[in-house]
Amino acid sequence: RPLTKLDLKGTGLVLMAPSAEKESLVLSRKEDLAKLDKRLEEFVADQVSDRPKSTEFVTGVNSISIADPKDRLSPDLATEYADLVTEEFVIFEIEVASFAMQSSTRAREVKATLEELRQFLGAVDGRVYETDFAGSGARAVLSSTGAKLKALVDDPRWWRRIVFFDKRPQFQTFQNVYQNFSISNSTITAPPGDAETICIIDTGVAAANPFLEKVLRTDISHSFLDGFTPDTDPVGHGSGVASLAAYYQIDMTAGGSNIASAFVVSARITNDDGQLDTIYTDDDGVHRVRQARLLSNILKDVVQHFRPLGVRVFVLSFNIVGHIWSQATQQLVPRNSWVARTID
Repeated sequence: RPLTKLDLKGTGLVLMAPSAEKESLVLSRKEDLAKLDKRLEEFVADQVSDRPKSTEFVTGVNSISIADPKDRLSPDLATEYADLVTEEFVIFEIEVASFAMQSSTRAREVKATLEELRQFLGAVDGRVYETDFAGSGARAVLSSTGAKLKALVDDPRWWRRIVFFDKRPQFQTFQNVYQNFSISNSTITAPPGDAETICIIDTGVAAANPFLEKVLRTDISHSFLDGFTPDTDPVGHGSGVASLAAYYQIDMTAGGSNIASAFVVSARITNDDGQLDTIYTDDDGVHRVRQARLLSNILKDVVQHFRPLGVRVFVLSFNIVGHIWSQATQQLVPRNSWVARTID
């Protein structure tokens, strides 16, 4: 059965991720297992009580094995890990945590870990970009050499402090399905003047698109990435999402009538390649990143910008998947995404 906090009480162990049906990933608050040893000894020695100490733990666990450090990698990152550690430059996200009892201690330990990471990466091998603190941990964007990434995954000094590694979020582009479609065969009607305005947080919205020119509010659209305009969309993803938001579906038949039910406003958050980050090589030959931002923090800025303008509906269409916590079983364990936490 899935383990609970009660099962681990007094053992010095703490859940590193929500329990699955048959497997739980745990770690010890301290580097040794002295508390667990003591609890098991007390259980064995107690022949009198109906419920000796650690009954829940002993009856709920069949076996214990040592986890692989790579169990902290997301599925996408795990797939590409062998290649990434050979690269000169990698950008990724991490989740830093503390499992101390006191909240003040947890906050202090998380900040200390981030500072130690900055020193570990140095000025040439990488850097820590934006961080987002919440609860007992923090999320951060990092860049480093592949060798440094490997060290962060493999070195025991980071095992209990960096609990998760993830790739940067990415959009999936639309394919050109309707090869024979002609816009001249369609009737396009703008929404009513009092229609809702829906914010599309995406790759941009193409104002030149005939379906979108009557629904896109270019007057308040905004790019949250410097150097890019909100009313263009080289990738095509945001425009497709905007069409669904404004029309729900597009009538592609000859003579089809398309009546929009909402306006849209573009909150562009990616570059022309659909990436959150713009990577470049500096004059000194070092790879650097412009505006490496956490998606959770971008969302806060988007809402704070558009809410005073009367926008109440926001659409985010990133591809975010479950996370693997056991390479042996390939078992998916649900996690509380920082993006979902921000939306909540």
